[in-house]
Order: sequence, then C-alpha cells, then structure tokens
Amino acid sequence: MKQKRVANSTGQFCTVSTLPVGQLETNCYIAAFDDIGYVIDPGDDGTYIAEVLQKMNITPRAILLTHGHFDHALAVFEVSLAFDIPTLVSKFDMPILRRMKETAQHFLGYKVIEPIPQNVKNYEDSNDLMATWNIKIIYTPGHTPGSVSLVFDGYPMVFTGDTLFTDGLVGDTSHAYSDAKQLQTSIRTLCLLPDETIVFPGHGDETNIKEAKNQLSEKGFL
Repeated sequence: MKQKRVANSTGQFCTVSTLPVGQLETNCYIAAFDDIGYVIDPGDDGTYIAEVLQKMNITPRAILLTHGHFDHALAVFEVSLAFDIPTLVSKFDMPILRRMKETAQHFLGYKVIEPIPQNVKNYEDSNDLMATWNIKIIYTPGHTPGSVSLVFDGYPMVFTGDTLFTDGLVGDTSHAYSDAKQLQTSIRTLCLLPDETIVFPGHGDETNIKEAKNQLSEKGFL
C-alpha cells in the first residue's frame, strides 16, 4: 500500500491510499479526509480493503466506480455490506456491472462467488449528493460507455480509471461497446485540467497532466 497526501488551496489534506488488488492488480483507492473517506474501484480483496479502512479509523461514505468492469468492482458487495454504504456508477455502465460475474469467470478462468453489487445508485441521479460531497464527475466515455473520472473539488488530483494511464497509455477500445473517437475526446477533456493535477489511474503508477500531455503528444494521440 502506498500513501500520498494532497493539499488543496486552503492547506487541507486528502490522504490517498493506493491498494493494488486482484489478479489484474487494479488500483483500489481510499481517498480520506480526516476520518471520512471514499473507496474508489474496489476490484477485489474486500476483506483486505475493509481491514485497511478499520486500521486507519476511516469511516467510508460511499464506493465510487470509475466504470463497471469486474476488475474494478468485484469487492463492491463485500465492502458495501461491511459498512452499509451505497455504490455509485454511471447508468451507462449498469449493464456491464450486472454481467460482472460472467465476465470475470471468462477472463479469470474460474467461478466467481462474489454476489452482484446491491444498493447501487447512478451518478446521473445523484447530482445533489455529489455536490454535497464536493465531488465532480467528469464523463470520459470510450473505454466503456459510462466511464467517468473523479475530482474532489479544490484538490489537484483526478482518478481516471481505465481512461488515462502513465507513459501516455490510454484505455482499451477493443470491446464491442467501446468507442475510440469518444476516448480521444475524453483524453482531450482530461488534458484541460491544470498541469499539476495528479493522475491516479486504474492500473500502474501515478502521473500528472503535464507529463501525460507530453507523452500523449509524443505518441501522436493529441
């Protein structure tokens, strides 16, 4: 587990804990503001995630999904049940989330026992709640129809899921529901964020918008 403290303009801090989980080493993030936190993309190892939250004395408020793929959501049911919290995902990725078990079994090669997530809400129906929590949803479709990136208002950081990675890498668009043109538009939208914005991707190491733009330009993506 890695931790990084990110300050806003008033000197308040968010502690971001990175927990690579599951066979695909998905980055599950815990974004903590003092003793209140959010769990982003709990892709597996729900017991481990819950233990980290308890050891850090963090009360999670919600689970936030960047998209509906199984490797970002396998531990949703367990974490949600342990803390009695809702899960939020875009309505456009609900069909993908509902097929989570079948997709996981196909890619992992074994039967998945994790139940389908319950108490799931859509970002599209939760604007007031997101505003209360000072969370901004940036719609970044392409990898999936409902991919989003998450920004906590005032903090120079963005959680990009499988849309943007380090080294100028971007999300896979080989799925039938993916859209390469949408992904390119989404990448350009993210590149409008301030250069110093820290990028916390769904897999691999963090980067920042300035580095990402330079690397994307070198690869001819921008």
